[in-house]
Amino acid sequence: MSQIDAIGNAEVDATSNYVATTQADGRLLLRFITRRSDRELVAGNDAPAADPATYAVLFDPPAAVARDRVQLGALVACVDGLSRRAAPANVRSIRLTATYLDIAMEDGEPPPGIRREARWIRWYTGLVAVLAVALLITGVGLLAHMDAGRRLLLQLKDLRQQEQAVAKDIATLALTESVPLGVLVRSTPAEGGRAAISAIRVTPELVPRVAAMFGKTVEEAKDWHAAAPLCERPLFLGGVADDRYTVTFVKADGVDLSTFKLEWWREPVTAKAAAICGRYDDVRVRMALLYVGLADWNCRSHQMFAPMFAMMSAPYALAEHLWGARPSSDPEPACGAPSGPLPPEVGLQTWRSHETTVSLTSSVVSGFLLPLFLGSLGGCAYAMRRIDQKLSSWTLEPQDGRHALVRVALAAVLGGLLGVVWTSGEPLALGGFSLSLAAAAFFIGFAVEPVFRMIETTVIDTLIKKAGGTTPAGDAPPATPPPKPPPASQ
Repeated sequence: MSQIDAIGNAEVDATSNYVATTQADGRLLLRFITRRSDRELVAGNDAPAADPATYAVLFDPPAAVARDRVQLGALVACVDGLSRRAAPANVRSIRLTATYLDIAMEDGEPPPGIRREARWIRWYTGLVAVLAVALLITGVGLLAHMDAGRRLLLQLKDLRQQEQAVAKDIATLALTESVPLGVLVRSTPAEGGRAAISAIRVTPELVPRVAAMFGKTVEEAKDWHAAAPLCERPLFLGGVADDRYTVTFVKADGVDLSTFKLEWWREPVTAKAAAICGRYDDVRVRMALLYVGLADWNCRSHQMFAPMFAMMSAPYALAEHLWGARPSSDPEPACGAPSGPLPPEVGLQTWRSHETTVSLTSSVVSGFLLPLFLGSLGGCAYAMRRIDQKLSSWTLEPQDGRHALVRVALAAVLGGLLGVVWTSGEPLALGGFSLSLAAAAFFIGFAVEPVFRMIETTVIDTLIKKAGGTTPAGDAPPATPPPKPPPASQ
């Protein structure tokens, strides 16, 4: 009999523990409903009013409730009614949300397992928030960088049109509106970031010496003067300040003219010619500054994307090392260098400032990197908004933290593939609005489920129908009526 009594006592203890746990859940639901203005403890007109004495079973001794079947049934019905009024929140989500928000709870709440789950959700949410901030800063930086490159290209196009207009105006000038002038220029290496330039004005007395230096007679020099271009004087003679060099005019007495370079042009003498040459000087200066800006933009782009290219080319570098090829001992310049030799007439600075590099970099970044980053940012925005909704409705679940990372990964996939699918470069038209590729990637990353639903219901079904006429999943073929039985024989 002692063994039977032990088994009975164990059953009573298990039932008492279950009752105590159920009572704790009911008290938690009761506190949650009574402390919120959007929940009603008393049923509405469509349901009978609850007896206040019903809630007393939540505070009775667990052992007494466990021994009384009527009270046990009343406890279950009470907790069930409280759960319906607390919906969509439940006991677990209320505990988890309160622990996540560090809200003080009574009656020994929450259990240790809930605290651990809340820590994991907080860790995943913090990771998504940090990733969102990093993606936002990177995306805005790339957008600003691409916008600067685009504006440089637009300015270059505008300056070339102005240069053509000035060239047409110069062609209308008569030869008598200008006089031949020239200067001999010699530059020395830069010291302290500024190059020293020595200049000698070519006066009429120096014309024979200059002509002899270039193997021409004085008569040939006259024709040479007439053929000199108009307004093609050096920029520092046009009254333009430049911090890159200092100019010093010297006398030609006792100077070896062969070390100088001749700059020959025709100087305007009329107000019309002077105005046209002034416009030409302005366009040339702005063009030179613009090419400096293009070179600087390309240099920044190389510094930004060089680590990425190095990671992409790491397998090839490893293969070359294993095959015995020695890497170059020369360090790579900070702004990059061409993979092959440049033509003699093209310098490294000219190669760096070419607008083709700006166009290629802008197309790659705008078509692939920006959609990837902004699609991931859209996924982060959706994940954080979803967590906020869960906190507002007290429906936080343990899987919400991991689900946030999975959602960001799916958004990154869709955003990265958007540039592969949409390669025309034209804005996307959605609902009457014209969106850039980057903006469309953000919205697609935010709305992942409708995009996948569209792919499943539209693209896949269409491909299946075109493949072999098979019926897509979900479309049952029409039922064939059974054959009629033959008439019974007489």
